[in-house]
Amino acid sequence: MCDSAEDCALPDGQRRKLQGGSLLQPISVDEPPTSLFPRFTRVTEGEGFYQPPFNTTLLPPIPTNKFWTPLLFSQAPVYALPFAVTLEEDADTDSWLVKVKRPTGKTLGAGRFEGQPGMDDRIQYYLNDFATRDMTLGTVDQLVNYSVTSETLLGAKVQLTDGFRTHMEVPLVQGMAYVTAKYTNTIPRIATQHAILNVNQTGNVAQIELNNGQEWRAYILANDGTPDFGFQFEQDLLANGRRRLRAAQPFTGVIRLALITSPEERQIFDAHAGVWPTGGDIKVSAASNGEEYSFEWQVEGRSGMQLLHLCLPHHLETFTNSVQTTTITATSQTKGLMKGVVGNTWTFREGPLEDLPFMFPSDTILPPRMEEIRAILTQEIDAFNVDTETQKGSWYFSGKGMQKLSYLCLVANELMGSSQLLTTCVNKLKQAFTCIIDRTCSSPTPPQLVYDLSWGGIVSEAGRATAADNANQPILMLLQDFGNPAYNDHHYHFGYYIVAAAALASLDPSWLDAGNNKVFVQTMLRDVVNPSRADTWFPMFRALDWYSGHSWSRGILYSIDGKDQESVSEEVNFYFAMHVWGRVTGNTEMQSLGRLILNVISRAHKNYFLLRDGNQNHPEQSIPNKNKVDYATWFGDNTEYIHGIQMLPVTPALLLSRSEQFCREEWESVLQYIPLMAPAETLSQTNSWKSLLLTGNLALVDQDSAYDQYAAPSMALNDGITRAYGLYWIASYRPLPTQPPVVPTTASPDTPKTTDVPVTTADLSDTTDTITPQPASGLPPVLPTTEAPISGSTAPSSETTAGPTQPVETQAPTVPPMGTTQPPPEEGTTVPVSTPDLTPIDPQQDQISAFQDMCSQRGGTYSPAYHICCDAVCPSCSDESCPAAYDSAHDTRVYACCPKSIRHFGTKCTSSSSAPCILSAMLLSGSQKESGVAEPWMWATPLTFVLVMIAGAVALWLGLCYRNRQRVAQEEARRSAYKKESGADNR
Repeated sequence: MCDSAEDCALPDGQRRKLQGGSLLQPISVDEPPTSLFPRFTRVTEGEGFYQPPFNTTLLPPIPTNKFWTPLLFSQAPVYALPFAVTLEEDADTDSWLVKVKRPTGKTLGAGRFEGQPGMDDRIQYYLNDFATRDMTLGTVDQLVNYSVTSETLLGAKVQLTDGFRTHMEVPLVQGMAYVTAKYTNTIPRIATQHAILNVNQTGNVAQIELNNGQEWRAYILANDGTPDFGFQFEQDLLANGRRRLRAAQPFTGVIRLALITSPEERQIFDAHAGVWPTGGDIKVSAASNGEEYSFEWQVEGRSGMQLLHLCLPHHLETFTNSVQTTTITATSQTKGLMKGVVGNTWTFREGPLEDLPFMFPSDTILPPRMEEIRAILTQEIDAFNVDTETQKGSWYFSGKGMQKLSYLCLVANELMGSSQLLTTCVNKLKQAFTCIIDRTCSSPTPPQLVYDLSWGGIVSEAGRATAADNANQPILMLLQDFGNPAYNDHHYHFGYYIVAAAALASLDPSWLDAGNNKVFVQTMLRDVVNPSRADTWFPMFRALDWYSGHSWSRGILYSIDGKDQESVSEEVNFYFAMHVWGRVTGNTEMQSLGRLILNVISRAHKNYFLLRDGNQNHPEQSIPNKNKVDYATWFGDNTEYIHGIQMLPVTPALLLSRSEQFCREEWESVLQYIPLMAPAETLSQTNSWKSLLLTGNLALVDQDSAYDQYAAPSMALNDGITRAYGLYWIASYRPLPTQPPVVPTTASPDTPKTTDVPVTTADLSDTTDTITPQPASGLPPVLPTTEAPISGSTAPSSETTAGPTQPVETQAPTVPPMGTTQPPPEEGTTVPVSTPDLTPIDPQQDQISAFQDMCSQRGGTYSPAYHICCDAVCPSCSDESCPAAYDSAHDTRVYACCPKSIRHFGTKCTSSSSAPCILSAMLLSGSQKESGVAEPWMWATPLTFVLVMIAGAVALWLGLCYRNRQRVAQEEARRSAYKKESGADNR
């Protein structure tokens, strides 16, 4: 075995420098072994697995979790941001129509907060109306079939036919600025559920005004993107008194529709109507060591013209290439304000990307705590029952047990080295994998994984309907194991096994090549994150939506609200698994790609899920589903559920999404008011969610308090964590050296408080599908992360670090309107953008360094384990050597034998005398530059030192008196308004 978890990673323990080429290399191209993964084909009746793909000419492997996949098994809307697109049959003609809607306002719902005292400012959810369609595209010919005929990572194409010939083709692409339809020898028809007030056609452009105040522009083009001046719209008067538009004669060419929200947008849409997207793919160059990736849009139309497309707020944070932004904006369903960008290729830079360890080293753990953890570790490894902890008859719950055991082994390796205890732990982990892979154990192993010949993937055998199930609804068998048979949550489920396997391989490399171990684990990886079309057994990036910046956990199950995701922390765990598996197997491409994806998804989490104060991407407080945002989980509404599901499992990768600042806001706004989180709360003896909130939040805010509470023998533990690893995590925690920089964006447009009757989603999934946090009444919006600057935004962020230069916004080129006979220019101007220094600054480390300097100037001794400046007369003060009293009013610790010693709590400190305490507080939380670095100006001269001490002491005393009274009153009010029933960790 290796002396440390990292020694076995590569021969030299270092990451190889990548050489050219692409990171999108196949994990394997081999057929999954039938001995491990028996085959099946989906059915529509009788026994077997239900839900085969319909309405497509695609051959397996077929994507299951992309935004457009509902077209293959339902008539639910699909969300090609910013449009909601629905294919529906016309009741009168039985012809398929394409109906589109762009969000203009959101329905905000108070839900369970309605009528509760002090909860007037709270909303449980918001959603977007799609029932009233803005525009409907069809033909006079009867279109009896539709089919998805091609797909890319960023979109798909749908063809509508009369049964013999294709008459209409519609590309559905993420970020499309126009709705585009390509017609072949047919008469196009355009309708709307609103009344058409006026149609003004000039040349090849028709301006359509509706009675809801909308203005749409229709562009008529030849297939090469040049204007078609021979086309003329005519109007039909319908029986209900409304009008619709149709072509005067059969047409072959393209019609593009754009919603105009301001007069200046007309010229920009006119200038770029001649080129349209048909799809898009991802490029990740190895030359950048995995720090750059690109969207390469596939386009048709005028040669040389650049594509006008819409980007999301998180894209603007990392653009590096010479792109041109415009004044075009569009409100998305759940991701804030989109921005018009001109360019056929978008390139982004994330970085620098440091390797992530399995866990932090033990060098900062105090000796007494080290001994306590060792003693608990020995007890837990000896008592660990492989059958009951890792063989639970469920891929989800068994996986949590596997990773739990693997982290006991990693802690044993770190604290004990080569020892009998480590050998015992490793042997138990091997036994657990043997039960699952070879299926030789009598315990309730997870159901067999079987290969799906219809879609292309591995799913749980639990989804197979039997004759007995046919008396009910056999399709409901797809909900087994949280929907695993329907491709729900595979990245959640399989990530646990891959992390455990990587940990085992790092401790015993020989395990990799034994039996079917490696092929089994890599088949799980291929199912979720196959990076190459060369692997023809699995779709590329099943769960990951590169455009949205995160994964979708819903597979082939119907939802009117589109795709969704609930547990972003379990998403992080999967790509962390990919990263560490690549490292221990020497697959540098996989290692680097996994690390890149971790940064990409963490950026999206900060923008759209884990919302820090000031977040502008959501109205007030909310969290994303797809079309609807709901402050809830699929398994319950308790606040600890909603927040805790975003905190498991705890690994260093989790910190990419959950910064200290975010956790502090989450704690101060919400979590501290949950009765469960009171330090002496007896509910923690039965409610295991507290163990998650301590490790996933309080450990980052107040390590001592989190450690003391977690160490209580009576506290119940979540089924995915042990007492030994939880204590080790808290005691060894330190911020990551680098985190993805995030910058603020402009606010999204005002949204009405109510626009329609709220719609709720059915509880179709499991622990994994749509959530995040929200604050207590009267407090700032919870958990917002800062966001990308949409041009013109200048507000600095305290977390802003040196990062990529933002795209330069320019006005559209001055060109004649497209409706005139003079053609528009072939290409818009672009503004080159330099690539800046991306080296991030760690403001916390700078603050700690300044704190050390201050301590030295005072003649004290700095204690790195406690972040204490000890008095010269009492240099060894600590929790163990000096009795400490906890001052609950000030959330501080006072040392009896070290009267002048001060304790660093980030922005808090403690002392029995005011002067040194206020000096520390001013240094740590005072004047901030845009880089986030404190300015230690108060130490300039001895006189400044004295004056600051006196003024600071008076100000602190007055401020704390007022703050203490205010906090006591607030806390009592919050607790009375926020009481909820506690529940067990039961999915």
